Amino acid sequence: MNAAICASSGGTSRGAAICADACQRFLSGTGLLEDYDAAWWEEFGKELSKAFRIRKVFLELTDKKLDKALRLFAEPELKALLESRGDIDYPASLSSAVLKLAPKLAQFSPQMIKSLL
Repeated sequence: MNAAICASSGGTSRGAAICADACQRFLSGTGLLEDYDAAWWEEFGKELSKAFRIRKVFLELTDKKLDKALRLFAEPELKALLESRGDIDYPASLSSAVLKLAPKLAQFSPQMIKSLL
């Protein structure tokens, strides 16, 4: 079921709410179960696509480059941004702000990162 998909956490409470709403409308005769997929994709599709592209970049990094990238995330300003505005259900939502604070991240995959902006 799509509601259990989140690129970083493996699940989401918002997805569960969308699923519950679709089931309730189906059981009451006011909706179709296939409406769930459209509602889920509208809510999470763009975010999930971004998150998977980001994940792919990190999976392709060597240990040395991954270490270098993670050190950038430990910088105080970036760490504060992630702690204050980060959202487990929408991990890519801060991609532009993160790149503004840590432009050195662009060196890891310039083409992919450009597509996130």
